[in-house]
Amino acid sequence: EKEPARRYASASALAEDIRRHLDDLPIAARAPSAIYQLRKFSRRHRAAAGALVAIAAVLMVSVVALGALLVRATTAEAAARREAVRSGAVAQFLDDMLSGISPEMTLEMDTELLRAILDRASARVDAYSEHPLIEADIRMIIADTYDAAGLAELARPHIEEALAIRRRELGDGHAGALASLIRLGEVDFEDADYEAALAKARDA
Repeated sequence: EKEPARRYASASALAEDIRRHLDDLPIAARAPSAIYQLRKFSRRHRAAAGALVAIAAVLMVSVVALGALLVRATTAEAAARREAVRSGAVAQFLDDMLSGISPEMTLEMDTELLRAILDRASARVDAYSEHPLIEADIRMIIADTYDAAGLAELARPHIEEALAIRRRELGDGHAGALASLIRLGEVDFEDADYEAALAKARDA
């Protein structure tokens, strides 16, 4: 940082952040967003991640079912506005639920069953094709849920599609498009493709 007040105050402060990073704890130099803390939590508590993923899967099915009904509304413009508001509220509710998961809220869940639920939700996301920005938001939620379940390879296509939609609808420099680009770089990093991750970070 150019401003001295925003830099590490000492070498020991930098060392502490490095230790926190290695221990998969949130670091002081990064804003503690809900998704960031969720990823750190899931890496520290693999068992607890089952609870997070189970809740996300159930809510995701609800999001897709709600959207499928709303898309059929007879008045397209009014329906689109209602859908945007309601879908946004559901997405926010899901984000709030995930950020509130604690280590005590753990449960066992069959991975194959969870994947089947998410795969079915993924197959139905095309119901939002007439409302691309909502589709992009839901794809990002599906991607984060796959990733939390340890299925990063299934998260990647959803992030790539969301990135393409947001770039087309909002432009390359929009915050939403940049968020998808950075998220895609994080998946590259998790796959140990550091060159691709660095390229996306520089692009963003």
